[in-house]
Amino acid sequence: MIEEVQLVRLRPDGSRIAVREVAEYLERLRVPANITEGSAFGNDAMIILHFAVEENDYQIVRADDTLTAPLEARDLVRSVLHHFNTIALVDNESMLIDMLGHVHELDEIPEELVPRWKLVPERFGPPVVHVVSSLDPMNHGMTANAARSVVEVVQVDQVSVIRDASGRSDSSVTELTLKSELPAASFSRSGGIQFNGALKVGRKKVTFTAIAGEHSGISVGTENNETLHAFLSLEPQVFCTSRRALPADLEAELNAAVRDPEHMIERVLRALGLPVEAAAWLEPDQAPGDITVVEPQSMMKVMGSTFNDPEFYKDLEDMPFYGRMWTFFRKHPWVGLAFGLFEIIIAVALATIGHDWDINVWIRWIVAILSGSDGIMNGGMAIIRLLHRKRQ
Repeated sequence: MIEEVQLVRLRPDGSRIAVREVAEYLERLRVPANITEGSAFGNDAMIILHFAVEENDYQIVRADDTLTAPLEARDLVRSVLHHFNTIALVDNESMLIDMLGHVHELDEIPEELVPRWKLVPERFGPPVVHVVSSLDPMNHGMTANAARSVVEVVQVDQVSVIRDASGRSDSSVTELTLKSELPAASFSRSGGIQFNGALKVGRKKVTFTAIAGEHSGISVGTENNETLHAFLSLEPQVFCTSRRALPADLEAELNAAVRDPEHMIERVLRALGLPVEAAAWLEPDQAPGDITVVEPQSMMKVMGSTFNDPEFYKDLEDMPFYGRMWTFFRKHPWVGLAFGLFEIIIAVALATIGHDWDINVWIRWIVAILSGSDGIMNGGMAIIRLLHRKRQ
């Protein structure tokens, strides 16, 4: 997988770090990387670094066998920041790392770093479009939270198409969607095209990334490894980002699509069975339907919008018993609250005085856990529904 680091190029003395300087330093460390001007991604105050890392242990992938000592991605980032006396954004722009390698939430930046952080203009774009095989409003709210700005949503049949003009939500949708919401896709265009997809193969979720078009940047440390060079320099390619392989026919179509950048997005959407008209919405005036604007919300409000949406219960009505019970509780929240409290009481009784009853200990604890968790869910949903009624 690729680890992206956004290096703030402004030093405390006001001088700017050059891409060439970063490339020379990483070359000395013999670390394979791609270094790109931030202007290619919408923010000239940054330098964008891409490293290849092992997905299971987060170790930097080396281009040859001359260096065998393991190197964790965060240790490498700490070394780069200390050398250039600067700070960086990681984890899809959600975390900041300082010169000493300390990680900070963006809303908890230490006071001494605030003046430097204020010098960095906020990045907007390129826009990213997400397509999810679900109308669940939780996806819309979570995407707005990831973007930290409003997003636009269009419903096409039973599919949600979400446009994030800021580009900050990146590939979060394909990473977080449930198997019942697949296939899903996220795509953006900035010089080149990056398409992240997810689908269900058997009972497993399989994810992939397809890249096409022109990308600027300098690659270092990859001279002896053509595959790693192509991976880091974002040449036209398809790579699976999950353990399970892609179906052969889909992989063949994806490899053909990345060599046809003009129609790539449409071709991949069609191969996944998603609405092709979503491809045009990278342009702001090409929405595939009526737009609903969704603002960032607290997690409670995101869950509330889901539990209060009739579409959420339509999917449950097909379930023989449990779905109908939830639908009944939606219409009668006081009953749902009472039932949830009853389940919690049963769980507490099994966990505390249940040892006096003639019940197998494993069965007793399993029933207690299931009853308690279900009681919390039913009670929580009932409270959300009651609060929603009170506001109306």
